[in-house]
Amino acid sequence: MKNKQSLYKWLYETYENDLFSYGIAFGISKELLEDAIHDVFLHLYEREHKLWESQNMKFYLLNCLKNRIRTIKKKEMNTEFLEEGSDNYSFLIEVNGFELIDEEKERAAMQKQLKKMLDSLTDRQWEAVYLRYTQGLSYEEIGKLMGIQPKAAQKLVYRAIEQMRKIQPQIIYFFLFGYFL
Repeated sequence: MKNKQSLYKWLYETYENDLFSYGIAFGISKELLEDAIHDVFLHLYEREHKLWESQNMKFYLLNCLKNRIRTIKKKEMNTEFLEEGSDNYSFLIEVNGFELIDEEKERAAMQKQLKKMLDSLTDRQWEAVYLRYTQGLSYEEIGKLMGIQPKAAQKLVYRAIEQMRKIQPQIIYFFLFGYFL
């Protein structure tokens, strides 16, 4: 029993931040998200799942969390929120890392350019790019998580990058290589 608790403690400590940053993008309160994350771990702890057989635990946990958020939103909104493959939700991730830029004017200009670039993306594109570059998921995993084919996930990411590149080619690398929340 102690070994199982240690494993789940490690799992929680390892992936809590990734789950939180992904879950908050679906527009639920921090308290509700924390509860959802705890629900996921409690559910996994109480029942033997394929988690330990999974090739990518992060993907497995992100998928469990998204399913939990779907359930919460369905009850809360009495609607079909986050249905597989649906565009019926917003994806609201913030971008960080601007504190690394010393000059305030340059930082403000870059934030403005980045906002314009991100506003040009659909929520689905934004989510796919986030999952690919921040969470490091494969196109197959992104497809499963978003309820689409891997090729469609790849196209979403490609089109998002092309859209961003049209608007601001210089800032795309800053964006893609790690300055998400």
